[in-house]
Amino acid sequence: MKDQHFLFYTPDPPAITNLHYVLKLKLWYYYQVLSRTQATLYLISPARIPQKTKQYKTKILTQQLKNQSGNLPSSFSFIQLEGKYLEISAIKKNEFEDKLLIRVYNPTDRETTGKIKLGFNVHKVYLGRLDESYKEELLYSNGVEIALKPKEIKTIILEVL
Repeated sequence: MKDQHFLFYTPDPPAITNLHYVLKLKLWYYYQVLSRTQATLYLISPARIPQKTKQYKTKILTQQLKNQSGNLPSSFSFIQLEGKYLEISAIKKNEFEDKLLIRVYNPTDRETTGKIKLGFNVHKVYLGRLDESYKEELLYSNGVEIALKPKEIKTIILEVL
């Protein structure tokens, strides 16, 4: 299902506030208040909720630099997650060692697979536990293949060169 949206007008401002109580749908939804008498209701499939919330939570920081000579690619990503419905929930330094930790989760009710591609060299890759201990070493060949069960979180630990 594609995302749908509906625009509501009402002369009664409390109707906007109580909009989510009135609609009894089996889909996840959220609404955006545009004014005291106008709101937009967005119907979104449950699997797309994490992407929509990320649009509002992720602050993008930019910095203006002086012009420099050289060739740069039009786009570049240090960490790229491929796979339908997969989300990165954390990128951080390991609590106990000088390693990078990536947490990936599957918010859906079905199994899914994906791949984490990195824009830098790694020495070793491990599947970890939530307490950041090691479970097993993973093969890294142009990325790390991962499979997640419904609602599962996986911890990937990277030993960077």
